[in-house]
Amino acid sequence: MLTIKQLHEKTLPEYKRKFVKVDFVSYYLWRPICDFVSIVLMDTKITPNDVTIVSFYSCLISFAFFVFAPGMKGALLGYLFFWLWNIADGVDGNLARYRGQVSRSGDLWDAAAGYLAMIVFYFGAGLVASKEESIFPLKMISPSMYVCIGAVSGICTMFPRLITQKKESVYGKAAAKSMKDRTSFDPIKIIALNLVSINGLAGLLFLIAILTKTVNLFSFLYLFIMLAFGIFSTFSIMKNLEK
Repeated sequence: MLTIKQLHEKTLPEYKRKFVKVDFVSYYLWRPICDFVSIVLMDTKITPNDVTIVSFYSCLISFAFFVFAPGMKGALLGYLFFWLWNIADGVDGNLARYRGQVSRSGDLWDAAAGYLAMIVFYFGAGLVASKEESIFPLKMISPSMYVCIGAVSGICTMFPRLITQKKESVYGKAAAKSMKDRTSFDPIKIIALNLVSINGLAGLLFLIAILTKTVNLFSFLYLFIMLAFGIFSTFSIMKNLEK
């Protein structure tokens, strides 16, 4: 059977390892699971695109549970399918790079699943908070407001990424390198990256909030974190533009 070392020789060379290691929870907690699943699937007929498409529909199922299933059970089921997206998001890349099956269609499906996951994560947290019997209720916020809070947080994580993509198409990929090259991040950017990583720390904190019935606090806190992220990221992207 394929070993972790053999897998990493093709899928996680040193330059990529430096890139992903800064997302601490994702790298040290979830990547080992992704690697194990990748090894199990490596000799099967399951393609990277199959895994990516599963990750996309996992997000849709996750959102359905967040919307329609009541209580902690519904929230945990929603989180389970969101977590399946997280794992599949690592597995499809491993399979594609190790087998040499990288494709444009896979890249598009992967981007679609990733953007959908961002929406599901924050909007889903708002939906859970709106139905939750929190141990620390915030009386000044009505249940419906949590849905709005989740929507605003989702917009704040999507908007800078959309601008970055447009900047790349207008100025070339080199123009957005400083925003994407994690190996050059200073400590503040590394902290920010971990705080907003739905694959990493943010995702883990959401699970803890579900289990402790404090999703309302999670949603309220992340509203301010994501507002700060959206504002500062957009400013960094738009400054010093050439005509």
